Amino acid sequence: DQHGTAKPGFITGDTKLFATNQSEPGSKSSQTNMRQAISNCSSVKDVINLHSRESTDMTSTDLSFCWNQIAKLVSRDRIERTAFSSKQKHAQLEPLLDDTISLIQSFGPKNLAATCHKLAKIGKLCRWRIRNDVWKVLE
Repeated sequence: DQHGTAKPGFITGDTKLFATNQSEPGSKSSQTNMRQAISNCSSVKDVINLHSRESTDMTSTDLSFCWNQIAKLVSRDRIERTAFSSKQKHAQLEPLLDDTISLIQSFGPKNLAATCHKLAKIGKLCRWRIRNDVWKVLE
């Protein structure tokens, strides 16, 4: 809109997650803001774009939240599920997957279990054959 603010739940390329947040990345308030931003994503593309912009500030819990949000979106919305059922679209999930694998040692049991479950769910619903090396790391 004219005032440069996005509607709640709508994330644009210009949205700056921490623009009004004066806290340090990794602080409790910035983590809360990140998780709220992930929850506000209304499409898989929104989650991918948010990760692309904010990946350096994302914790293992944030990454788990991303997979949870993607799983919610593709399970609830046939259009989202269909949109992410092609190899070209699967490739867009790879940076998030790579970051998840790189931080996997810092995942607690709850986030690890939830992330494995959500990856399997997304894989099944979107016919995404997740790389074998991912499952090896998660064992």
